[in-house]
Parts: sequence; C-alpha cells; structure tokens
Amino acid sequence: MGARQALELVLGGRVPAAGVISIAAWLPDPERLAQIVRPDVVRSARTYIVVGKGDDSGYEGSLKLADQLRSVGGSAEIEIHDGGHEYPAAVDAILLRALRSF
Repeated sequence: MGARQALELVLGGRVPAAGVISIAAWLPDPERLAQIVRPDVVRSARTYIVVGKGDDSGYEGSLKLADQLRSVGGSAEIEIHDGGHEYPAAVDAILLRALRSF
C-alpha cells in the first residue's frame, strides 16, 4: 500500500513534491482517491504510474486515475507491463524512465 499512500500524500497536497511514482498501487477505488486530489497540486506535480495488465486491484483504477488527473490539467504518464500486482522484472529500467520524465 506504499504506492497508494504516496499518491494520497503528494496529490492531496500533504507532502510537497515535484512528482510521484506509483508502482503496483492498490487502486480498487479511484473515485475515493480522486476526492482528496487537489487540482492545483496535480497541475504542478507530475505523476508516473506503473501497473500490470493482470493486476486485479490496480489496473482499472490506475487507468481511471490517470484519466482523472489529465482531466484537471495534470501530467499523468502510465506504463503498463504484462504482469500482475507485483514489481515488474525490469523495475530498474522503469524507475530510470520515470525519473527522467520529471
């Protein structure tokens, strides 16, 4: 639940940050997360989401969250891998891509 916590803290404006990287976040309820998101923060902080196609607790929610963030003018990149609710095998390369996007 660390990725979800990071999303809540940054996108809710509780922890100032240039962006947030979410890998395999538990997001079965993106609508609830969207309620705490501050549009002013979303527009200034970049979001990079990594999720597996087979992640029953995060795939659909990650897609919805990215759309919601974009709808309020935020920058939300999403990278989809073939796995499920785990770190992908190429996590090192993914982290480098995510960091370079900031």
